[in-house]
Amino acid sequence: MAHLATLVTILALISNIALAQRETLGRSICRNSKDLAPHQASLWHEGFPLELEEPLLKKTPTALCEGEIVVTKDQICVSGRVTYKQISEAVGKGIHAPASDTISVNGHMVIGSANVILGTQARFLYDYIQSFELDGVSYDADSTIVDKLLVASRGRIDGFCLDASIATPSSLGYKITSIKKPIEAFDAASLNNANAIFIGVDTITIETWEEIDSKQVWRRDASRMKALNAFANIPVPPVVSNIVPVLGLLGTLRNKFLNNKTFFVESFPQPLLAPDLPVEDLQLDMEWEAFLKALSNGLFSDLPRTFGVFAKVITPAENTNGCWKSRTAAIDIQAPLGKGTELDDYVNSVVYPALAELGTPSISLGKRFPGSSSDIVQSALGFYESCGVEVDLTDVENCYHPLCYRKNLVTTFQYPAIYYE
Repeated sequence: MAHLATLVTILALISNIALAQRETLGRSICRNSKDLAPHQASLWHEGFPLELEEPLLKKTPTALCEGEIVVTKDQICVSGRVTYKQISEAVGKGIHAPASDTISVNGHMVIGSANVILGTQARFLYDYIQSFELDGVSYDADSTIVDKLLVASRGRIDGFCLDASIATPSSLGYKITSIKKPIEAFDAASLNNANAIFIGVDTITIETWEEIDSKQVWRRDASRMKALNAFANIPVPPVVSNIVPVLGLLGTLRNKFLNNKTFFVESFPQPLLAPDLPVEDLQLDMEWEAFLKALSNGLFSDLPRTFGVFAKVITPAENTNGCWKSRTAAIDIQAPLGKGTELDDYVNSVVYPALAELGTPSISLGKRFPGSSSDIVQSALGFYESCGVEVDLTDVENCYHPLCYRKNLVTTFQYPAIYYE
């Protein structure tokens, strides 16, 4: 018996060591790299090594996400560039991630307001970053993190460590409740507890994600989520989004099939997956309560027929190092591929003025943004400057972003050659 006890102890120690540090070497293809340059069309194609005259038809170089992932009890550390999916596979379970888990984490870190979801929790990525490496120099995450990382002005991110809690959900299950109304009939009170909002022409769908115990989950509901996710990712020509606005339809389908349904976080870490469709997508950020007020005032009641809106509420950590300190609305406005100019005009002339009256609108610097001298880009730069970020830079060694100088001026930029083949 003594020998058996010793053997059990040894096996337990080996098991603990294996759990304490798991090392993974991974190589993957980053999002949409074989069909389009990242981040849809237009500005993000500037500087990409395209050889044909028509960039939308060009097969671009393959974007690589490869690196070493080391998982310990307290941290997940990465050397190189990897996707959220690669980290999830290394950890062995779902983690906080965006609606598309094949996005590069490194690229997500430079956009200013990257948000991630696990179960019912929507958080800012900055709240999980413990340290990072810029051009070979290591830094601990602190109140200067946004200044160091924004639009990669200070250098390329070659590694980082995340708090292991990025893989910890607040509950084992969740319940989706959905209400669909004509947009003129909704009341602001119905949005107080909302987690997500879908807006199409004349309609609004309001979703609430409720934490529940695993014993409250009905396993049969999983087939509905699987079917809807599969349907949403059926390959279709871009022309389809000119006929059927994607986000409005998605809200309607989720209302029909997912209302009052329950799911395990383990099976569906993200309550929503982004349809893999080529679209123009511009994301605005602002205070959640101010956004709700703008909706009450009629914002999006005149939404163009082919446009759609998806908004979700992001809650920063109490001691966040990010620039958003209170509940924040992340507002995606989508238009069909090729209608980027119309989207820019709508945001500049309709959406931005309505939001600017009530709060501090900013813009995600990792999706589409209007070109030079845009009011919304200027508002974003002012917002980040008020957060301690240095703007109007004059000396940027390597320009990896159209706004690398943090000015209201689009400049020529390059993609880091190390990550492409």
